[in-house]
Amino acid sequence: MAERQLHGLQWESHIKKQLNLSSNSYTSHWDGELDGLPLSIKCMGISNALEMSSLLRFWQSPPFLMIVGWWKDTHTKQVEGSQKLFFSEEILGRLRGTLSLEDIQKAVDTLTIKNFPEGRHEEARAWFKQ
Repeated sequence: MAERQLHGLQWESHIKKQLNLSSNSYTSHWDGELDGLPLSIKCMGISNALEMSSLLRFWQSPPFLMIVGWWKDTHTKQVEGSQKLFFSEEILGRLRGTLSLEDIQKAVDTLTIKNFPEGRHEEARAWFKQ
């Protein structure tokens, strides 16, 4: 397993143990359930982007909770802080903007390595802006 993923899995195991949550498969849609809502557990560098899984999966997500742990030291990646976030229907709507699920499905189906091989990212960006 890549080091990039290992610290995230260690954080996820730590949170699940603290909250007494059962373990899901690594490929499960959600990391668990908390307070009756789906739960996503993330670990990231303090200045990195927070990745939200696949674009299509995000567009189909119901309201959910997320626990994010962050680290500053790129050598140790020791978690220095955490936050529990609630993504309500209102917040999800703001993040999704005016794009429909159909728009997202079309983008996911079109923006593939087959249609836009390596080195053709400018063409892919132009297509998406249309």
